[in-house]
Amino acid sequence: MNKGLMRNVVLVFIAVFVINILAPVTALGLDIRYGYFPDVADNHWAKQVITKMNLRNVASGYEENGLRYFKPDQSVSQGEAVLMALRTMGLQDKEAQVDTGRFISFSVPEWAKAAVLVAVDEELIVGGQFTWSQEASRGWIAQLLVRIIDKEDELDSVSGEILPYNDSYAIPFQYLNYVKVANKYGLLKGDANNAFLPNDSVTRAQMVAFLSRTEAYINVKASNVVIGKATGINGSNVTVESDDGTEYTLICNISTNLFGTSGDEIWVTDLQLGSRVYTIVDGNTIKYLDLNPPQFQQSSISNKGTIFQVYPEENTIVLKNKEGKIETLSLTANTKIVSESDGTAIAIDKLVKDQEVSVSFDSNGRPLKITVLSGVTSTDGQGVVYHLDKDLKLLTLKNAGGLAAYLYNEETQVGISNNRFASLDDIKIGDSIQVEVAEGILTKITLVASEVDLSSSGIVKQISIDSRILTYQTPDNQLKAHYVENNAAIEFSGQVGTLSEIIVGDAIEVKIENAKITSLSVTNRKLYERSKGSVVSTDYTNRILTIRDSGSQLNAYEVTSSAEILINNKTGYLHEIKKDMQVELELSEDKITYLSARDTLLGTVVRVSNSTKVMELSLETGETKSYSVHSSVDIDMEDISSTDLDDINKGDVVEVKIESTKITEIKVQRTLAYKIVETFSGTSRIRVVNDDNDSRYLYFYSAVELDINGKTNAKVSDLKVNDIIKATFLGYDLKKVEMAPVIIGSVAAVNSAESSLTISTYDGRNFTYKFEGSSKVLKNGQSYYHLGIVAVGDRVAVEESLGSGKVYTIMNKVSGKVGALYKDKTRIYLQITQTNWQQYEMLTSAYLHMGAVELTTTDFKLNDQVDIYLANNKVYEVVKK
Repeated sequence: MNKGLMRNVVLVFIAVFVINILAPVTALGLDIRYGYFPDVADNHWAKQVITKMNLRNVASGYEENGLRYFKPDQSVSQGEAVLMALRTMGLQDKEAQVDTGRFISFSVPEWAKAAVLVAVDEELIVGGQFTWSQEASRGWIAQLLVRIIDKEDELDSVSGEILPYNDSYAIPFQYLNYVKVANKYGLLKGDANNAFLPNDSVTRAQMVAFLSRTEAYINVKASNVVIGKATGINGSNVTVESDDGTEYTLICNISTNLFGTSGDEIWVTDLQLGSRVYTIVDGNTIKYLDLNPPQFQQSSISNKGTIFQVYPEENTIVLKNKEGKIETLSLTANTKIVSESDGTAIAIDKLVKDQEVSVSFDSNGRPLKITVLSGVTSTDGQGVVYHLDKDLKLLTLKNAGGLAAYLYNEETQVGISNNRFASLDDIKIGDSIQVEVAEGILTKITLVASEVDLSSSGIVKQISIDSRILTYQTPDNQLKAHYVENNAAIEFSGQVGTLSEIIVGDAIEVKIENAKITSLSVTNRKLYERSKGSVVSTDYTNRILTIRDSGSQLNAYEVTSSAEILINNKTGYLHEIKKDMQVELELSEDKITYLSARDTLLGTVVRVSNSTKVMELSLETGETKSYSVHSSVDIDMEDISSTDLDDINKGDVVEVKIESTKITEIKVQRTLAYKIVETFSGTSRIRVVNDDNDSRYLYFYSAVELDINGKTNAKVSDLKVNDIIKATFLGYDLKKVEMAPVIIGSVAAVNSAESSLTISTYDGRNFTYKFEGSSKVLKNGQSYYHLGIVAVGDRVAVEESLGSGKVYTIMNKVSGKVGALYKDKTRIYLQITQTNWQQYEMLTSAYLHMGAVELTTTDFKLNDQVDIYLANNKVYEVVKK
């Protein structure tokens, strides 16, 4: 062959090879790119993220006729979404570490059980909010995404925010705040019509796009992903210095996917030194590269201090820094605790007081790593003796956060007042003790109180709302930290308050039971000075109001110029305040700073006459006054039409409007019983029926009070079909909805002659009921309209009925071991025998206890022996043995 011709052929071959390496594959019209799917066109909106998440092994394809299809428009199930989430978070390795023999409360394929257990452990799945094969809705996915990026602690903070979507009203209540957080972090968006479509199914393409967005907020842990800075570019070779400082020399080839910042395909020559790149590799081959990926920053912030308290059950530690300040750290699932000496992992329950530690934080201020710098040189702590094992010489204390175990030996001193020769034999379970520790061994035990609960007082030094740990300084200058029970009674000089309203510097008195604060009183201040009364006279010029209070005392107050004035809950002015108006006011330095007035009077009917048109009322202020009633008075009374004064009875609560000394409007308060037949939590309404089976809707507007057995922040979604409720109306306005109370106890006596029975509850109260009206007894699914079926000792639940009587449900007992007890008290799983597991629905009002001690769901652990009492397949009572 001619040498010149040969040289030209070689040059053409080299040129084509170089073009193949440097140019986007699509420019050559070839379909040999890594992660290629024939059903995902180059102009598909999710082309880049489908390619990326497939090559990251987050989402694979489907083999059909020798080709792999992604099926981007196919709906994703909840099970598939959870598996993709685990792969995105890099948690696949944990699957080999879980015990697949553990009980799981929902049905999943056997091959997926390990993965689902990891998801449960990582709190991606909580309670019963998971069905493997069910299509995942956008609302459900919002919840999953927020858990992936560990932002559930922001749910309460966004509750007052308004979403920009025109269908926000349709978002199910249980997902609403999750959608708000997901929207805040840009994880989910609306469609072209600005609709969120919360109940629409999520497609596979949408799912990988959502997961790709979470990478900005998680530390990507994938062995085939290198994220860092391009430090060298030589033809098809790219040198990358990863974020952890490791340098990689990588190679692009004809099948490499290269994307720019806007998602368009680029050439290798478009890369610049210093560019941040996200690469997916196989060995040293780059399969995928994009520019300017989100950077997960690990802050270099580091604090040193000594451990002041450890709360293993709350995953929380309290540190004291060198300045003596207290800092509460809530650890996450990603927080590592290691020994400085050998790098070995340390469990949180192995930490003890006064160990010196160093803490590093991520960019969001969350603790990433706790390094234990030294052993314990000296320490002291306080708690209640939980267990004493004299064979192992191990003493276990229970404090505000959980259990802490200490070894002791023959040299451990025991100090008890008036006992010169005290020993460990004198220490009993339940004793409150003070301990001193050196190098993990108890050196001294001092008895503080014998088997009693304690009260204490002091000044608040620090408070952590999230972990509910309160630190205070006692009169003898000791710092103490205690966990505040969720249902702890908190008051401010007699006014009911919340934990979030306590501030540093407050003087407090606390009651401590089992090392936890069960009640707390702030003694140095009130939340507000507020009182009620009626206006006796007005002086607009000098801004003076004379008020008669509920004790009939007259007081004159100046109204400050900046005072907030409301009339019928709307902004008003001082000159609109009139004589006889009912008012509620707040005072500061004996001046009115807040004034809420009504142009109506609220009172209880003492006497009413239709013939003389006179109504006598006992008012909120304690006064009793008579008023003339206008001949054409407007009377509003729920469920009664064409009302007149004859329909109003003595004792009725009424709100009246007075014009020219006469009552012109009357709203009568009535409480009616209904049974719920349908709930619509997304639109805050329910459908109910009365005892005549007449159906109606009840709407829960913002002013409607909802009381579900005293539950804090009760929601419409907490109401269930077949619940009996009491609805209180003022006129035609719904004011309050409350669950009809359920009394649970044992039958103490049956009096057939008087048709009555007495129920003894587990808190020592006795209730005697007349068996009358539409009363009935339910036993084993049968209805009885007499007391002959009831026996002393029967476990019984007494509930309201829609008619005039009550329903007495006699319960059956089932014994077993706890498999799971949902935190929301809706379901319990029991192991009846080795192979027989049963699921039972619970009433949210179910009584949980051990003896006379009432328990919460968190007091029940796996394999606890329990008796449950149920009727109509609903659990009314759970007894821990």
